[in-house]
Amino acid sequence: MGRRRSNDENTLHKILGFFTSAVDALPHLVNYIFIPYFLWQSFKAIGSSNSGDEKKWLKFWVLYFVIDFLESTFPQTFEWLPIWPSAKAVIICWLAYPGPLNGANYIYNKCIHPLLNYRKRVRVSFSEDMVNPFSKKPDDDHDD
Repeated sequence: MGRRRSNDENTLHKILGFFTSAVDALPHLVNYIFIPYFLWQSFKAIGSSNSGDEKKWLKFWVLYFVIDFLESTFPQTFEWLPIWPSAKAVIICWLAYPGPLNGANYIYNKCIHPLLNYRKRVRVSFSEDMVNPFSKKPDDDHDD
C-alpha cells in the first residue's frame, strides 16, 4: 500500500504539472498565434508612414530566419537540446517585444550588423599595381 500525499505535496504536484504543460504548449502558442500576429504587425508597419516600425519588423524577420537557418543547418545540435523548442519560443517573443527591451533591435545592432557590415571595419587601400598588375607604365618600355 502506497503512502498518501499531503495537501502540500498535492499542490506542488499540480503546480509542477501545470508548469510542465505550459512549457510544452509554448512552442505551439508561438507558432500558431504569435507568428501570425507578428506577420499582421509587419503588414501594418509596411502600410504606415513610420519607418521605425518597418525597421523593427525587418530586424525581427532577419533574426527569425537566422534562427531558422541555424536550425535547418545543424538539426542534430538542436535535437540534442531538449529544452530548445521552449527556449526558441521565448527567444522569438523577446525578439518581438516592444519598447526598449526589444531583442531584435539589440541583437541586430550588437551582433548581426557588425558581423555583416565588414566593409566599414576593414579599410584596404589598393595601389595601382595591385588593382591592375599587367598595366604597363610609359617608363617601363626601355631596357636597361
